[in-house]
Amino acid sequence: MKNAAQLLFLLLFIGCGSIQQNESFLSEKDQTEITDGMAAHWVSNDRLIWETNVEPAFVELRYSNFADIKVYETGVSGGYGITLEPHAELSSELRDKFRHISYRTVYEVQSDQNTIKEILKGQIVAIAYNEDRVPIAATDVQLHGVIDDNFSYDGKLGPIYNEDEIELKLWAPTAQNVALNLYDEDKSLIGSISPIENNPENGVWKFSMNRGFDRSFYRFDMTVYHHENGEINQYEVTDPYSVSLSTDSRYSQLVDLENDAELKPAGWDSIKKSQPKATDITLYESHIRDFSVGDPIVPEQHRGTYLAFTYHGQNGQELSGG
Repeated sequence: MKNAAQLLFLLLFIGCGSIQQNESFLSEKDQTEITDGMAAHWVSNDRLIWETNVEPAFVELRYSNFADIKVYETGVSGGYGITLEPHAELSSELRDKFRHISYRTVYEVQSDQNTIKEILKGQIVAIAYNEDRVPIAATDVQLHGVIDDNFSYDGKLGPIYNEDEIELKLWAPTAQNVALNLYDEDKSLIGSISPIENNPENGVWKFSMNRGFDRSFYRFDMTVYHHENGEINQYEVTDPYSVSLSTDSRYSQLVDLENDAELKPAGWDSIKKSQPKATDITLYESHIRDFSVGDPIVPEQHRGTYLAFTYHGQNGQELSGG
């Protein structure tokens, strides 16, 4: 009996010891994630800036298009890694562009451009490790510099009316997928169009349809990683390059502002105004509602609307009370 008790004690001791020494067996809910903030800046294809505030033995850039990276005090799960080489330097151009952080530690990123373009579509985490390859710091990565390096575009965006078709162009380089949803006047879905090309090289998603869809409403159905919730999300969004919107800006609308006579005030194409020197221009900003909501000169039904701007003053005033 004594031997049995000793054996049981020994088994319990060994079992408890193994749990203490190998915490990787703990479930995810029992571990602490250490990813903090967005302190790393990927400023060009081959340069990343990150002041870790620790002394790492090894640093990597970890990425996943499935947003499954978890960095715990005991280890890392998910994604793929690119080793970051320390003691790199910034070019004079990058030092000037990122002068506010140019004094921080710079790492070299060793990867080809095609891989980088794919990496930018998902979750990206910079991780610092100690000599035992245990993570000691981790942060999300700011991407504006490397995006500029890979997805420059200076052409037209939004709806473009050609002779026999309507084109739509959307610059969304970090999106994993984009589709175009079309709606009728009642905002009922009438069709969905796939892009002409998936994963466009310059980040511009292009769509084409016949001119019969003129005046239709539309939104983009996007699949994209978002750092706020750390997940791959699917959204329906309006076009940031819209030229017309529905009530409350819930839908974009296809309209031809350049050529549709119904959308132009009388004499619009013949208006020519002399432009003063830029230094002589004074700009005022006003809220449409606030401009006239309390103006007694404007009829009540037109207060707070565009029509309020058409009323002149009374009793010798050149302008209305607004």
